[in-house]
Amino acid sequence: MALSMFDQMLFALVCGHTVVLGRLENAKSWTCEACGKVTDLSVSPAREALAKDWDTANQIDARAREGGERVVRAD
Repeated sequence: MALSMFDQMLFALVCGHTVVLGRLENAKSWTCEACGKVTDLSVSPAREALAKDWDTANQIDARAREGGERVVRAD
């Protein structure tokens, strides 16, 4: 069993801190838990970076599934 990349990859916020990629699912913005700065995920460059990271995580998880692994999300 493998942990999904959505629960392993970190996404860089505009403040320089990071958050686990999977926590951003369906979010339009994210308030950094370390410093309180808001990252608007619907505008450049965050929008493109999030889309790229999301695609990468999807591809890695898909390859693992194709290889017979069971990919799970963290609770």
